Amino acid sequence: MKAIIIGAGIMGLATAWGLARRGHEVELFEQGPVPNPLASSMDEHRLIRHPYGSHVGYARMIDDAYRAWELLWADLGQTLYEPTGTLALTGNGADWAEKSAAALASIGKPMTELSMSELPQRFPLLDTKGMERAFWIDSGGGGVGRGQGGGRGPAHPAPPQGENHRPTPGGAPPGPYLYFGFSAPKRARVLREHAPLAPLFGAALVAAALLHPLDARAHAVIDGGTAVAGSYHKLVVRITHGCDGNPTLAVAIDLPEGVTGAKPQPKAGWEVSVERRPLATPVRDGHGHTATDRVARVTWAGGRLEDWQFEEFAIQVRLPDRPGDTIRVPVVQRCSTGEHRWTEVPEPGKEPVRLRNPAPALRLLPRP
Repeated sequence: MKAIIIGAGIMGLATAWGLARRGHEVELFEQGPVPNPLASSMDEHRLIRHPYGSHVGYARMIDDAYRAWELLWADLGQTLYEPTGTLALTGNGADWAEKSAAALASIGKPMTELSMSELPQRFPLLDTKGMERAFWIDSGGGGVGRGQGGGRGPAHPAPPQGENHRPTPGGAPPGPYLYFGFSAPKRARVLREHAPLAPLFGAALVAAALLHPLDARAHAVIDGGTAVAGSYHKLVVRITHGCDGNPTLAVAIDLPEGVTGAKPQPKAGWEVSVERRPLATPVRDGHGHTATDRVARVTWAGGRLEDWQFEEFAIQVRLPDRPGDTIRVPVVQRCSTGEHRWTEVPEPGKEPVRLRNPAPALRLLPRP
């Protein structure tokens, strides 16, 4: 299919990116520069948070938006997201924070109410005068970027009215800055190959709508989505949900051929075990030894991860020296009732977004 999109604002760019990922030919037209500084969605940073007052529908969309961000980072080749947590505040008789806490509790994402006395210690930059109640949730943060002219912007988004975020000791560091470009087919003509897309939150929601219920529904993802080929790498698999509301009791990660030197990271409250398989050809391990087998599966069991929580399971590995390849890391998530098998691998020439239970992907980049 050939698609012509008029307008390279937030909707146009995100739609073009989604269509290009599915293999369609895309032409994108914009009357001004990309991004257009006059666009309503143009800015250097955006935040994402679960609290949305009583709007449960918005709160439910955030998890899908996070999963869409993982796709953005994978295509971009780097992660440009700063996790901060979210502090919801009310005063002068307002009840937005209370409504947010109640709405999130109803969908299994409870906030923690903080006392007014502890706020100055936890948030020394916060003026608490006039504040009446405060609620905290660990999720939330900011996507940051810079405009076409190369100007600098703050690394942390400025808090909107009614919110504050965990300050960085010593002030916010410079950068990072975002340039976002979607990868179109060779025949596609896009007016700008690497069009900056600063308003990531809205783009993620659009991408979630385009891709759901495919990759965007995945509960197991690899943090970052990219790594340097042939390098030692901390492979982090994030589990974001249980099984239809049931808690996760075990996570098994299968390491594909070519991934060697695996060392799992221990996790308090979980027992870790490994399964080894012989190598077809012995390899040098980089420490003067010859390895004749490798770790093929790592399993964490005996813990308990509630559906409303997330957790990360890490393995230090040496990646195959195949820049440009994408390796798939199957994950089996066992719950108190049922399981999720994130094990589907795309066939040659088939887009991974067509899969309902995709194995998490890691794209191998050339050495800098």
